[in-house]
Amino acid sequence: MELIYIWIEKFRNYEKKGVALSDKFSVKYNTETKRVNLKKNRNVSAFPEFISNISAIVGKNSVGKTNFLDLIGLRKPDRNKNNAEFEVRYKNRNKNKWGFLTNLDIESEIKNSIYFFIYYWGIDTLTGQDLFVVEGNDIESFSDIFEQHEEISDVYWRSKYWFAFICSYENDKFIYKYKVNEHLDYYKDTKEDKRYSDYVPEQDKYAIINFRNDFNELYYDQYQSMKDSDDSYIHIPRRSAYFNSKLLSYKIKTLHDIMQNSNRSMYKDKQYTIKIYFNSTKNDSFMDDEERLKLKHTFEKVHKKDKALIRILESYTRFFYFSFYNDKFCSEEDKNSCKKCLESLSIKKETLEEYIEYHKKAIEFITSSYKIDEKEYIIDYYNELVSVLQKNIDNITITEESIKFLLEEDSDVIKFTKLVQVIYDSRYEEPFSPFGNFFYKYKVYYLSDGEDAYLGLYASINEQIKLWTRSKEKFILLFDEPEIKMHPELSRNFINDLIKFLNIINKGNQKFQIILTTHSPFILSDIPKMNVVRIERCDDGRVKLDTNNLNTFGQNIHVMLRNDFFMQSTIGEFAKTQINKVVDFLKNDGKCSDNMTAEKAKYIIDNIGEPIVKHKLEKMYNEIFPNYEDKIKSLQVKLFAKQNIDKTVLITLKQQLEKTLEGINDTLQSEDEEND
Repeated sequence: MELIYIWIEKFRNYEKKGVALSDKFSVKYNTETKRVNLKKNRNVSAFPEFISNISAIVGKNSVGKTNFLDLIGLRKPDRNKNNAEFEVRYKNRNKNKWGFLTNLDIESEIKNSIYFFIYYWGIDTLTGQDLFVVEGNDIESFSDIFEQHEEISDVYWRSKYWFAFICSYENDKFIYKYKVNEHLDYYKDTKEDKRYSDYVPEQDKYAIINFRNDFNELYYDQYQSMKDSDDSYIHIPRRSAYFNSKLLSYKIKTLHDIMQNSNRSMYKDKQYTIKIYFNSTKNDSFMDDEERLKLKHTFEKVHKKDKALIRILESYTRFFYFSFYNDKFCSEEDKNSCKKCLESLSIKKETLEEYIEYHKKAIEFITSSYKIDEKEYIIDYYNELVSVLQKNIDNITITEESIKFLLEEDSDVIKFTKLVQVIYDSRYEEPFSPFGNFFYKYKVYYLSDGEDAYLGLYASINEQIKLWTRSKEKFILLFDEPEIKMHPELSRNFINDLIKFLNIINKGNQKFQIILTTHSPFILSDIPKMNVVRIERCDDGRVKLDTNNLNTFGQNIHVMLRNDFFMQSTIGEFAKTQINKVVDFLKNDGKCSDNMTAEKAKYIIDNIGEPIVKHKLEKMYNEIFPNYEDKIKSLQVKLFAKQNIDKTVLITLKQQLEKTLEGINDTLQSEDEEND
């Protein structure tokens, strides 16, 4: 699957714009004929086979680059937040006698967004035809681009304000073939004893993943957008993902994989410290003596490492009791009964096993008023917590408030990731967090800000592709300014590293299309010009899309800064202003201009890094303020280099020398007067 074209009738600050995202096809929507002109070009690419394409969206801040990614990446449930897609206005606000509004009460339907997408789906092995998916939000506006079919004219698509069809293309028309949730492999299989449900629907093979640093709450529902479930069957599945991975286990795996590369340009340390912080026994300090849980422990026969493990169990028991005690749904009777039972527990506590059993019984008492399945769920995770701590006790250090371990090149990363999955990642992978907020944060030490950002992003990609969408085959990955927090050298390597990384995690049958916004000329220099979309904002706030005439691939970054990032200059504005003042000063023969002096002009010229500009200004400066010592030396060289000097030349040289000396005397006299 490759997104090859978008037509935007209207969406935020876009209006009547067509955007081609692949040079493999020539696509254009004709607004007069209501037809799509589509032609297949030569299928040649600079990228490896598993990368279907890479496109970049460039422009100044606030021109609409993020809006463009929102258009592609918003999940269906988020699209009409705050009536962004459409709104229905009713003429009868008092409702009818049955207490609800009907279609007869509708005064108007206002469509705030209208657009469609075209994806190249691949070749139909049954017919040999190229297949496309046409997806959009308003079937009424675009029904003319299809050959008429009963499925397309179904009122269902109008009610959903969305449509998605797999089509072939002939004579400027898309011809309906399948729904996106069809099992196309079913039709290819010639076996007689086959069941339709045994095949994977086309929709389940594809995913669009929207990566960014933050999501605007105006458009993204924070409770719905980040869910792990895919969209409904009428939609190509979309997912929202942060640049920083939620799951610590994927950060550890990714960092460990990077450490295996001896030629790595980053992460050069031989070991990294990972700390996971937990709520210590101080968590009940806000309770008074009657509320506080009193647990008595003696550690006379317990090994030192076992004591540390017991302290975690004690902290967890206190934390769990504290959470229970403050649960508004728990009655005072349940709380008092639970507290008495806990304090009267008479289990012998001398060995590690006895302490483990003691705290297990305590958890069972606290959960005695819970539903049976919830109680079993919490006890199971308590047992797993004990198990992973015991298995890793020789590899971890337990302090009063944290569990820490060292990640090295030869570390048993499987053990560490299992530990992390149980105690920290379970909050994201389980229906509800088994430990609440007991393990509340983590820190990977000795990473620079750039390395931390880089690791977070790649761990997030790893997490999305290998965990949440492991069954998918084709991906469209959207990145909104991925170079944020990256050193220029990291952004210079970003596309190359991303391709390498996707190749490593690729299962062999997966393909990736990448669409990103960027302010980095280094990233743009890795992308062919036909894959670059340049955005400008017009005076009325709407968007203007320019074709890119500059060969960006392998281009000099200074040229791209001027042409593709709409910059007036490629040097700092302050330096530019000061240099312009020097130029004005020298053009005015060194007369006072905007507080500029000869001394200040000389200082600025001496500090200019661009050699051509510096040389030109030095020449202008020396013509107005000559360096007398250099001039005398020059005249002396000329004088003594002449063996046969005629009288006229000698007189001329003498006059020049006298004039120079006179100038020096005038300068010295002026300085003496200033000092007096």
